[in-house]
Amino acid sequence: MKSDLFELIEAINDLICDTIDSFIEILFKAIELISYAIKFTIDIFFKGILLVIDRERVSHIDATTDQETFSKELEVLSQVSKVKQDALDNDNWNDSHTSAINYLSNVLYSECGWNETSIHVYMREVVESVPGLEYNPEYDEEI
Repeated sequence: MKSDLFELIEAINDLICDTIDSFIEILFKAIELISYAIKFTIDIFFKGILLVIDRERVSHIDATTDQETFSKELEVLSQVSKVKQDALDNDNWNDSHTSAINYLSNVLYSECGWNETSIHVYMREVVESVPGLEYNPEYDEEI
């Protein structure tokens, strides 16, 4: 009887704690979403004001921002080529090459706006252009 009561109270405690954790997680996600919506609205509002004040300057800033993103993307793609070339020059693909490719993939995703599928397609071409290498065969099953 004591054991059953103990297990029941323990189960109720776990259920309540899990429910609170889930609720708080949902609450934080909602707050984050509201925060993004407010920032987006404020950004649109002030960008509208800036367009009224100086449309040409806003267009220039937008173009410069786009160029910075493209420049970053080209730099990352250049680094990927250097990793591949190093492996070809040394007739050896090692863990440092794999780490570099993983890092550069993350940069393409987080800073250049690439999606995961595009990254995998591109990196597969790069890695498999090195003789004897196969690119993440497990990924094929996920697609």
